[in-house]
Amino acid sequence: MEAMATAVQGRIQRYPGRWLAAAVMIGAATMDLIDLTIVNVALPTIRTDLGASGTQLEWVISAYMLAFAAALIVSGSFGDLLGRKRVFIAGIATFGIASLAAGLSQTPDELIAARVVQGVAAAAMIPQLLGTFRSIFDGEERGKVFGLYGAVLGFASAIGLVLGGVLTEADLFGWGWRTVFFVNIPVALVSLVAAIRVVPESSDPEAGRPDLAGAGLLAGAIVAIAYPLLEGRSLGWPAWTWIMFAAGVGALVVLVTFTERRPRAGVAPLLRTRMFRIPAFSAACSTVIPFLATTGRSSI
Repeated sequence: MEAMATAVQGRIQRYPGRWLAAAVMIGAATMDLIDLTIVNVALPTIRTDLGASGTQLEWVISAYMLAFAAALIVSGSFGDLLGRKRVFIAGIATFGIASLAAGLSQTPDELIAARVVQGVAAAAMIPQLLGTFRSIFDGEERGKVFGLYGAVLGFASAIGLVLGGVLTEADLFGWGWRTVFFVNIPVALVSLVAAIRVVPESSDPEAGRPDLAGAGLLAGAIVAIAYPLLEGRSLGWPAWTWIMFAAGVGALVVLVTFTERRPRAGVAPLLRTRMFRIPAFSAACSTVIPFLATTGRSSI
């Protein structure tokens, strides 16, 4: 279905199907929210079936979250520039394909690679959902839809643990742990068709070019920090792990400093550090960051 209203400065005026579009987008995003926790329960079975080491199992979880974090901000810029619906649909399709690849994995490395793609695809979806909500809702309705999304966020994270255990124990068709990934495929197909039909296109007419250089530096910094933390213990903490960690922290400092002091004309800022001066934003981050930090942890 084409957008049934005119876009004016990035806002779609009173789109009549806005609540249906919101339901479809939240339903699609639930794949990401559940995937944060559903895999944790299946880790012991994955270890037995694929012969994965403890470190590899940590990467099964961390690869998803690191890829998500590295791609999240720049994905929002792509949606503002190219169209949020277009990027959202691409994210759904990629997530479904990556889930299929994860379920068919024969080695731990193949599974980790599929999880990286899943994380990038999820990062493509979430900013488009938030940006579209800002375009099709205003006033009191905007508060309601964001509240609904927040409630689903908490519910999906909890249900992921239960669903992971149920699917693994059920061993449907003899698939075992692979079911926790295959379950995403029908959800992705239904969401893809529904999103094409009911989600309106929106963009930001004043959007700048995505900061690809900054995004690359951010991704490198995240990996440089995470890799020593995941691999250092098993390697005996050699000197290079500390050097790598310090380099990652330094890259983040450089990125924040240059983004704040030297904005480039025509380029969308990768980080908006001034947002932390808003009390509501800072309070929200202080709540969400500990939640996400504990979500990715697993007992192996």
